[in-house]
Amino acid sequence: MKRHHLFLSPHPDDAVLSCGGLIYTLCQQGERVSVWTIMAQDAPKDVISIPYIQSLHQRWGLGDTPYAHRRTEDQYACHALGVDDVTFGDWVDAIYRVGQNGNLLYTSDDDLFGEVKEDDPLHEALLDVEQWQDVTDLYVPLAVGQHVDHQIVHWAARRSFNPLLRWHFYEDYPYSATSAEVFFAHGGNEARLYGIQAVQKAISNSALNLQSQILEMPPEAIEAKIKAIAHYQSQISTFWPSLTAMAKSVKDYHCQIGSRIGFEYAESYWILKDSVHKEI
Repeated sequence: MKRHHLFLSPHPDDAVLSCGGLIYTLCQQGERVSVWTIMAQDAPKDVISIPYIQSLHQRWGLGDTPYAHRRTEDQYACHALGVDDVTFGDWVDAIYRVGQNGNLLYTSDDDLFGEVKEDDPLHEALLDVEQWQDVTDLYVPLAVGQHVDHQIVHWAARRSFNPLLRWHFYEDYPYSATSAEVFFAHGGNEARLYGIQAVQKAISNSALNLQSQILEMPPEAIEAKIKAIAHYQSQISTFWPSLTAMAKSVKDYHCQIGSRIGFEYAESYWILKDSVHKEI
């Protein structure tokens, strides 16, 4: 019997960036795959004039309603991997969220990659995974790199824990990479972890008993992933100077993972040791 794989993506691009090879492979195998992009709604008009928001909007080059275009990018990218079932959530990106006093909560890169604010309206949020009644496998960001939205999705999913599902935690790329593309267009004054150290910190923060799961990816899966990532035209400049640099970084990253156990290319996941979950 075919399984139903649901990938939780904090923003329009995270599931493809982190899991694109596996998503493509599962679709090629005839498995059912869905992507739920959580923070995908438009920017509230009353906050778009804030300098930090304007700086990001200018980098993306999509005007002051960027998420309408980002949703389209996400649909094209997922479709390129074989996924037609893309659902967009009704939460907004951290850069748009306000606290109880009406002020923006995250106004710098240091804020975005720090602690979730206590008065963030999503601080104790719950994701209703049960609305997908036939899901068998759930893929959740490990929150590598500590982006607040990735932390929120991680914990919101776990608050709806269903022991009957196979729970997979994915390493958030490019924050999980050992190269420095994660710093290409991000500033801030605070030290930030990336690569293996960031993965280890995310595992520690999760307080879960996790087992590494290295999945070999055929070259065509990595090529498909690169082509899918290229659909996120507004986001390329966040991590890379060009599409050519992106393709090289993605290949290098997956080669590094594969080299751990003798594969050419691979993606890295984590599963619970003390559960009924089984490897794919």
